[in-house]
Amino acid sequence: MTAAKHHDYRAMLAEAALFVRTRAAHGEVLIVGAARSAADDLVRLHCGSVAGVHRFTLRQLAATLAAQPMAERGLAPVNHFGQEALAARAIHAMRKRGALEYFGPVASSPGFAGALARTLGELRLEKTDQDALRATGRPGGDLANLLDLYQGMLTESRLADFAEVLRLATLVVRSGKHRLIGLPVVLLDLPRESAAARLLREEIVERSTRALVLELAEETRNEAATSLESLRHRLFANDVSPRPGGDDSFDLFSAPGEGLESAEIARRIHAFAAQGIAFDEQAILLRAVERYQPLLEEALTRAGIPCYFTRGSVRPDPAGRAFLALLACASESFTATRFAEYLSLGQAPSAEGGAQRETPPGTEDEILSPDGARTESGEEPETEAAPATPAAWEKLIVDAAVVGGRERWRRRLSGLEKELELRLRHLEDGDDSLRGYLENQLVLLGNLQRLALPAIEKLAALPAAAPW
Repeated sequence: MTAAKHHDYRAMLAEAALFVRTRAAHGEVLIVGAARSAADDLVRLHCGSVAGVHRFTLRQLAATLAAQPMAERGLAPVNHFGQEALAARAIHAMRKRGALEYFGPVASSPGFAGALARTLGELRLEKTDQDALRATGRPGGDLANLLDLYQGMLTESRLADFAEVLRLATLVVRSGKHRLIGLPVVLLDLPRESAAARLLREEIVERSTRALVLELAEETRNEAATSLESLRHRLFANDVSPRPGGDDSFDLFSAPGEGLESAEIARRIHAFAAQGIAFDEQAILLRAVERYQPLLEEALTRAGIPCYFTRGSVRPDPAGRAFLALLACASESFTATRFAEYLSLGQAPSAEGGAQRETPPGTEDEILSPDGARTESGEEPETEAAPATPAAWEKLIVDAAVVGGRERWRRRLSGLEKELELRLRHLEDGDDSLRGYLENQLVLLGNLQRLALPAIEKLAALPAAAPW
């Protein structure tokens, strides 16, 4: 095993990449990173190939290793909500017996079940001895009794928390009966671990043919070159004397509310961009993601800043859903139901040439707009564009009996057009209401043809497979 500490993240990645390239040339390699994205970035940006390189977090690796023994024992993984429910049951059972000596006064308070679930999970991860826990006093005695009851409920319900997953994974590693055991392994800056996770990590390293353990060490220097480095080195220092001088590498601001704070963040991103820092070289780290993300998404969109959220968009983007519906339409031989689904999402180009909704700045281009929606110069076409009438279009598709198939679309829509024209010619004088209805149907049908037929031709021209 080779262990190394680096002060520079790029140097650490370079050493890991050299190890992976060397070992992958002769077989498979296992990478365990603090986050899956870190392992993916290492391979994609520095190694050039992902063939034979297995990438996991320690939690993902443990789940993979423990999958077979869990299936053999009939166990199902339990998440935090399930653990909290079990903890609440344990609290109820202990209160019913009158056995909570220390936690009795607060056992019914909101949040106690969640706090207890986290505490019991940590005790199990640290392999805490229950007798030693009882010896700590009344709080420890209550926790030991609750832990014993909680573990019994896990066994009775055939559930496995993360501590049990780690235990089963460790047994698998010791047996050596898994294809990932024995491979060269890179441990990429793993965080501080529990006793159970540390034991699994040690067993994996011990049974690997070659192991490289890399950690990112904090650089210690007396004098910091910038304000940001000074903050990093002296954040928890006892000496709070101000540092002379300063620069703009670190700035602190506050705003009266999350919305105004998000707007200020957008302004500062534009300021950085004016200094030559590209948008994709800037990042926003959020503490309360659920509260800030919708506000940030709106502020960045209004500011015309392209953004990507690691947890995805707050609301499904109808443009993306419409694009997927069109691709599904093409893959299913241009079925009418899939095209009707696309129309129902309100993304068909309107009379102004854009989608039937307010589009954020920078997204005016349509994914698959019909020919003639706009000319290359941006001017409006002479022919009338399709109005926002998806319900009427869907009815016309049904009336035309368009089931599917590229050629059938043109043939059936043309046939419906001739049928409407024939009915219109044979109308008797005085039937103005029916005449107006048929004329309107012809206009709608013409708009549908101008929308659907070019879109279907573009879909048909797409390659069957491509490295998108």
